[in-house]
Amino acid sequence: MNTITIKDLSDVMGCNPETIKKWVRRLYPALMENGKTTYLDEEQVTNVKKSIESNQHFDNLQRSLRVKTDLDLMQNAVDLISAMKSRVNELQVEVEDLKPKAIIYDQFIDNNSLMSWGDVAKVIGIGRNTLTKFMRDNNIIDKNNIPYQQYMKRDLFEVKLKSNEHIEKNHSITLVTAKGLEFINGIIEDLK
Repeated sequence: MNTITIKDLSDVMGCNPETIKKWVRRLYPALMENGKTTYLDEEQVTNVKKSIESNQHFDNLQRSLRVKTDLDLMQNAVDLISAMKSRVNELQVEVEDLKPKAIIYDQFIDNNSLMSWGDVAKVIGIGRNTLTKFMRDNNIIDKNNIPYQQYMKRDLFEVKLKSNEHIEKNHSITLVTAKGLEFINGIIEDLK
């Protein structure tokens, strides 16, 4: 019967002797004795070799799966970063569009002022005539653009008398308060 030592087997297989010892301990624990040279027969060599090769195949498979998983994770991260950059760009455009409205609104709030229909329409982002029609259709103002009493009591609007020098006649102008601006904006946002 032909036998081979662990060291000779490791030289033939081109692997570390410790790898061979590890598999001999697992497969044939009774063969391993401290301080003695271990000899393996052909059947034992075949079993150790098969175990090492199948383990190497498993290790290679695990490594390739890990690499694939890492590549997938990196691709997912790249896709996520790309989507986030796109969203940031969209938001930057939106911020630029809203800046003029914000400036007008901040000035309005800071000064505790009243705004005309035209200014309110600009802040909200619709036309003056569209705003007026919307307010009439929703029974907030009458045909003369004067707010109904329930809205006046809530301090949403103020009506001022203005004189016309050319025809010497007074007429009413409806102005919007800060509360009124928030009220109108809220109604319009709810409809969008």
